[in-house]
Amino acid sequence: MKILLVTGRLAQRDVKKIALNAKKYKLECDVLTLPVSVAAFITPKLLEENLKDKRLEYDLVLIPGMARGNYEKLGDLLKLKIVKGTRYIGDMESLLPVLSGVFDKLSPVDSADGLIEYQPVPVEDRKPKKGIDIDGLLIYRGCKPKIVAEIVDAPLLNINEVVSKSIKFASMGADVIDIGMVADWSNPEKAFKLVHNVKRRILKPISIDSMDPNEIKMGVKAGAKLILSIDMGNMSKLPKYTRNIPAVVTPTNMEEGIYPKTFRDSVEMLSVNVENAKKLGYRKLIIDPMLHPPIIGLSDSISAYRVALEKFKNPIFMGAGNVTEMIDADSLGVNALLACLAVELNVSLILTVESSVKTRYSVKELARAIDLAWVAKLRNQPPKDLGISLLKLKSKRVRDVKTYKDFEGEIPILNKLDKPEFELDPKGCLRIEVDHDVGEIVVIHYPIESKNPDWMVKGKSYYEIRNKLLALNAISRVDHAFYIGYELAKAENALENGGEYVQD
Repeated sequence: MKILLVTGRLAQRDVKKIALNAKKYKLECDVLTLPVSVAAFITPKLLEENLKDKRLEYDLVLIPGMARGNYEKLGDLLKLKIVKGTRYIGDMESLLPVLSGVFDKLSPVDSADGLIEYQPVPVEDRKPKKGIDIDGLLIYRGCKPKIVAEIVDAPLLNINEVVSKSIKFASMGADVIDIGMVADWSNPEKAFKLVHNVKRRILKPISIDSMDPNEIKMGVKAGAKLILSIDMGNMSKLPKYTRNIPAVVTPTNMEEGIYPKTFRDSVEMLSVNVENAKKLGYRKLIIDPMLHPPIIGLSDSISAYRVALEKFKNPIFMGAGNVTEMIDADSLGVNALLACLAVELNVSLILTVESSVKTRYSVKELARAIDLAWVAKLRNQPPKDLGISLLKLKSKRVRDVKTYKDFEGEIPILNKLDKPEFELDPKGCLRIEVDHDVGEIVVIHYPIESKNPDWMVKGKSYYEIRNKLLALNAISRVDHAFYIGYELAKAENALENGGEYVQD
């Protein structure tokens, strides 16, 4: 198949690469660069002016999906099949392999975005020879960010709870499980037990999160392969064998209560701490310029990351929890933005926490957000229209069906109706609860006028619960059925998004 690929000046280099790669799909591609900077400025008139005097023998003329207008008439005039490709140049790599199969579906009006199947999220094709190995997990400057999921205040939980959280975080996409100790409460024995037990159950690297030298020492003895963190106050107090373990170095001296106030302070203190750590024998250092909460230093700390990116060659660490926990906004959108920021700043490790209800499922959200940001980076385009989405409450397209307008004026609108009287369902009452820990909706049945339940059902969705209630013939009144349907929809939404559920 012979194809003419049309583009603007800014994308012509990428389009020429795509044309060369197209040979492996048995496609012969030429490139026509129009005198505009970007595809959005291409119009049927402009394309006609650049094609009308040429002898054209192509099976297909493929223009960018961003091009404006309808190209059907121009195609008829020039006796060519002129259609729109994908809106973003990166998606052309997905379109060309399936081009023959979707040939008849290509449109002169709409982009081909809906015709391609998005591939799994790509990872690094070529890994560098040098990096930091964290128990088999290789990190380096510019790698796809890896997630460190912290179990906050782990010593306050029992061992089974910590192991359960670890398994959950690992299943949600965490790359490293972080055992978070309690500040100002030294508990080396508990640090050993927690790391030891989690390491037995999780096939992921384990980190010990403490500034206490004794807790760090025991965590490393138990098998922790990453130290969070070392600074001027504790680095000299750790035994020599810990200095072969990858460690995050911060611009602080926690022992003396010294923290950076500005991004300049952060970079200067980080430089001093890194140099001292090297002199003490630490060789696997990961730098943490420290991300601060919104309003009280977030933008300033981003500047510190930007400067550190140029000043140091070490992998970079970012603590996302300093932002997600410090803003009363849904964590999904916050994590999406932080993931994009991390990818832009070449962050190698990003730590997240689920220490409050509002940040529940942050590990899963961040994993998805990193996929989105990473694909956007590889394709050199904004993080949209990539087949990966974090949209929950809103949508990209409006699909409102308004058939009622066809009947307005022809059938009555029934508004003035009597309010139905409330009556208990003789089949009994249903109490609905959500268990986020196991990911289930629970419905408990109470016989009429009884305080003691006689059965319960569990399920992971509205439909699963509904089908069980129908099988049990548990509801006899229509108003009761409407009410239970409404409550189950609320419960399902709370379960999916990590929010609170209270039955009305």
